[in-house]
Amino acid sequence: MANNMGRPVVNKHKVPKGQWEAWSNHARKVFNTMYHSMRPSLQFAFIHPDAPPLSKKHWETTRWNVAWEAAQAVDGHGPIKRVVTVDA
Repeated sequence: MANNMGRPVVNKHKVPKGQWEAWSNHARKVFNTMYHSMRPSLQFAFIHPDAPPLSKKHWETTRWNVAWEAAQAVDGHGPIKRVVTVDA
């Protein structure tokens, strides 16, 4: 059950409602923060320096799944059960 104490965190990135409501406010904040920190202009900070940049579509999928995994971990849930592909 989600811990809903404190100021509600806005679902800025349109996580499906059922999942958003399942996460605690802390997990929601972690999702938003991680997703934002992995914005396309900062891709260089997350990939190997010799790796070619990912396409926008591939990077969106990567950042979505990383943020989701981080939110799951904060609440002590297991890893994501499937990869979500994001259309950029």
